[in-house]
Amino acid sequence: MYPFLVTTYYITIKYKRRCDLENEKLENIWLETTGRNKNTHLLIGVVYRPPSCKLNDWCETFYDTIVKVKTVWNGEILITGDMNIDMNQTEKTEVKHYHNIVKQIVEKPTKTTINSATIIDLLIISDDSLVKHTDVLPCELLRDHDGPYAILNIRKPPYEPRFKYICDE
Repeated sequence: MYPFLVTTYYITIKYKRRCDLENEKLENIWLETTGRNKNTHLLIGVVYRPPSCKLNDWCETFYDTIVKVKTVWNGEILITGDMNIDMNQTEKTEVKHYHNIVKQIVEKPTKTTINSATIIDLLIISDDSLVKHTDVLPCELLRDHDGPYAILNIRKPPYEPRFKYICDE
């Protein structure tokens, strides 16, 4: 009788919007999240570059924003969004310049048409050793882009106690 059943698992994630990190020249938003303990922090940035925006100007502004974020934030950083830069075209000067700014972890195409397959929806991480898995979810029914995702382990290792041995002579 019910051919389609949807199950939703609701998770509440505490976050704080970081307006102090947002750049008026970019379409961006920054959210600070905390994990289960006080030492687990993640800063998530969502950035969009319109296709009409000049890539060199946008990269300079994006670079300035990343420098500002790294000077203020000392935890892990994840940046995602539709940046309209095809990371498959590694021979282009603009893409080489972008690779010098960030380390992106998406390897499969995120926008596929009959004529092309491009990686324009990116995931950028401050420390790629945190990435346990990354892939792209097909989303043909919702839009023309597929959804990249990553599984991260941002848990800090437990504090290791240090012992001092003092010998009494």
